[in-house]
Amino acid sequence: MLGPNDLTDYRPDVLARLPDAHDGVASLVLAREQRGAGTDGLTESAEQWVDLFERTQMTHGFLAARSQPRVVLVSLPGTTSSVAAELRLSVMEHIARQLERG
Repeated sequence: MLGPNDLTDYRPDVLARLPDAHDGVASLVLAREQRGAGTDGLTESAEQWVDLFERTQMTHGFLAARSQPRVVLVSLPGTTSSVAAELRLSVMEHIARQLERG
């Protein structure tokens, strides 16, 4: 988990765009695809996620808190079913957002 001090080079509102458009979860593969697609507001978000994933050597993540930014990152092996893993991460993201709302 990365906190505000780890995320000073990133903007939470921009980071939120990509996962918000994909069930709350971002992945390195998705971010690379979106970065190349040039889709309106998602390109900048994808660029930030690619940088974050490559810097930390992780493959999936979500924004767990926005007011005091927190990002949860995981590295899933290539043999893991990404659909099942992303579904679990989506549930975790949903719980984190509910906890942040209080």
